[in-house]
Amino acid sequence: MRIQFNTTQLNSNKTIHISEKDTAYLTALFECRLENYEIHIAEIDVHLSNENNKQEGDHSNRCLLSTNIVGRPFQPISFEADNDNIVLAILHAIDKLTVSLMACIKAGEDALRNNERVFCIR
Repeated sequence: MRIQFNTTQLNSNKTIHISEKDTAYLTALFECRLENYEIHIAEIDVHLSNENNKQEGDHSNRCLLSTNIVGRPFQPISFEADNDNIVLAILHAIDKLTVSLMACIKAGEDALRNNERVFCIR
C-alpha cells in the first residue's frame, strides 16, 4: 500500500504545509488504521487543504482521499471529510474508506457463495 500526501494546490491559498515529521506520523496513522485492508489497497492519495484560509471554525480543514483498489485500477474511490482539526478530518475520511472496503469485501464474499459475478478484491 503506497500513501502519497499532496498539499500543494496551484493558484490557491488553501494549502496546508506538513513537515517530514508530520508525514511520518500521518503515514503511521494510515498504516495502523488500515492494516486489516492493506492487501486490498494499491495506493492512497491524500489531499489536505484549509478551505477558509486558516480561519478557525466551520470545519475548514479538508481531507480528500483518492484510493486505488487492487483489481480495480481504473475505478478509484474518493472520500472527503471536513473538520476544525486536520487529524480529525483525516480520521473521518479513513473511517469512510474502511466502511466502503468492508462493504466491497462483503459483497464479493456473498457473490462467491451465490456463484454470481462481481468484482473481487484480493
